[in-house]
Amino acid sequence: MSGGFRSRSSKGDPTPETNRGNRHDAPREGAGDRRDERQRGDRRERNYGAERTSREAGDRPAHGARSDGGDSSAQRRISVGGGHQRASRDSRDSWDRHTGQGENRTRRGDRSERGSRGDRTGGGFRNTGRGKGGGFDRRNNQRGGRSREDNHRNEAPQVDLPRLTALSAIGAVFNDGAFGNIALPREITEAGLTGRDAAFATEIGYGTMRLVGVLDEIIGTCSSRELGKLDPIVLNALRMGAYQLLYTRVEDHAAVDTSVRLVPQKVKGFVNAILRQIQKKSREEWVASLAPDSEIGAIAFESGHPEWIARSYEATLESPSGAPVAANEVDSVTSAAALSVDTIAADAASEVDVDSAADTDPAGTEAATAAEASHDDSKHEREFAELRKALEADSQRPIVHLAAKPGEISADELALITGGEVGKYSPYAVYLDGGNPAHIEPVRERLAFVQDEGSQLIGRVLVTAPVDDDQGRWLDLCAGPGGKATMIGSLAAIDEAEVTAVEVAPHRADLIRSATEGLPVTVVVGDGRTVEVGSGFDRVLVDAPCSGLGSLRRRQESRWTKDEADIEGLTQLQYELLAAGVERAKAGGIIVYSTCSPDLRETRAIVDKALANLPVEELDAHPLVAPMTNVGTEKSVQMWTYRHGTDSMFFAVLRKQG
Repeated sequence: MSGGFRSRSSKGDPTPETNRGNRHDAPREGAGDRRDERQRGDRRERNYGAERTSREAGDRPAHGARSDGGDSSAQRRISVGGGHQRASRDSRDSWDRHTGQGENRTRRGDRSERGSRGDRTGGGFRNTGRGKGGGFDRRNNQRGGRSREDNHRNEAPQVDLPRLTALSAIGAVFNDGAFGNIALPREITEAGLTGRDAAFATEIGYGTMRLVGVLDEIIGTCSSRELGKLDPIVLNALRMGAYQLLYTRVEDHAAVDTSVRLVPQKVKGFVNAILRQIQKKSREEWVASLAPDSEIGAIAFESGHPEWIARSYEATLESPSGAPVAANEVDSVTSAAALSVDTIAADAASEVDVDSAADTDPAGTEAATAAEASHDDSKHEREFAELRKALEADSQRPIVHLAAKPGEISADELALITGGEVGKYSPYAVYLDGGNPAHIEPVRERLAFVQDEGSQLIGRVLVTAPVDDDQGRWLDLCAGPGGKATMIGSLAAIDEAEVTAVEVAPHRADLIRSATEGLPVTVVVGDGRTVEVGSGFDRVLVDAPCSGLGSLRRRQESRWTKDEADIEGLTQLQYELLAAGVERAKAGGIIVYSTCSPDLRETRAIVDKALANLPVEELDAHPLVAPMTNVGTEKSVQMWTYRHGTDSMFFAVLRKQG
């Protein structure tokens, strides 16, 4: 092992290092007594836990988006185009009172218009966010100065509340920049949807967001009008209708009819005609006719991704940083890495000899060439198989990962209380397959908090990587909104260490203070590159702002709202923050660099630049995440959602020299 690592796992021989690991992984003595006191009403002043935020699973908010997930003053209305069409009971009742047609409202249990039970699966997202824009103005019952009675004099409008709810959230996301995992749950709550209705709204809402780029290509083929010139409510209704036609088992007539009902009278015929056109082909036929010519482009289109994201994943999967490694290939990979210059030269000479023998043994040469081509084809297919898996994982519903707060409750206890499953890799992780974590007693009591298992591992790696003469001065240089700071602070309380947490945004700094209340964490507001916090830190975490490509499953629409140019703008910031972290570490201190992205430009390229220009050496991080395997063949660790169930996070461990 490079760098002299000794694994500090919670199991093994009782060396001082191992004992320290046990302190981290087990509740402190008396923790159970404190919980008993809480249950008796004798609650202590000290509080623990973390607010659930957009980075609770290791993800940072998308570049340029509000990082606290909150509302701006301009985001108090949901955008579905043209007015204020809100999917709430107030909106529905206002419509009924104005038209006198409440008795004609579609019953929410009508399966003919909602699809089979198998189609209405939940999305597993939470938190809230709002937008502005259109639809029905329930304040004065008007749209553009005309009442609904004028527009629908001869109609009996039937409000389909689940679809109206999904439409409102889609408008908020694509017209006002709200987060999908924030907007849709809020709309569902305000509409009073529960059970199958909530599940159906979740399915068509998140499904439309996830595939909007593909749906727009299909709609654009059928429309003589430019999509950008369509009223937002019309475009979003078309998107939602197309999704139901092609990606659910909702009856075609129901998908078309209910979509037509959602738009103004003057465009009903247009929407009906477009959806009837889409209905004529199957999903497979549409994908085959519209997918890009390149193989990667076709795979991306089929899976519902922009091509640049698929190419980013493929580049990492083909590199040592992220390539899959079977257990029986580890030794050969290690041996290949140790090849000497003389061995490589001998191999080159051997290749020359084979070429020169072509004239004397053409049949043998042809056979060798055919075998080589077959090997390349097989490797090619394996690589694309991995790419498909990685892309498909972005569309799967994430389960909730809880972190048992070190020193307060064990993962076994937390799993017993919640009915969850103990995690595979982090000693603090518990998996939940549904439900609202905010309603769980240990979360309310701040004995546990929501955090992706990959993020838990990064916090633990920072604390368990061996440092000579650790004085207990730890630094989290990019701490907002506080998930990793909470984990690190909890471990610091066990080790009697102190954590300085730096955050550039004041409102995010407040989130850290709330999350780490009662822990030995001092929050400082400032730019991590220039903030005055001193130097000589034993351990430094640089969890740099990134593209968030590793957590696309948590914000289904973000694959379409991100731009590749965002990455180019982030890489300089990432390197400068890492350089600042190295500067603040003591000689012999540990620096952990991490991102929630598998893109090589944000991961290995930053680390390699640091190795070339800064006084650091890279340590082998693999022993620190055991029993996790298949994390690449570099010394760094690249997790993948499809392999490990975590977000696709990256980290490297550096030691400052000098």
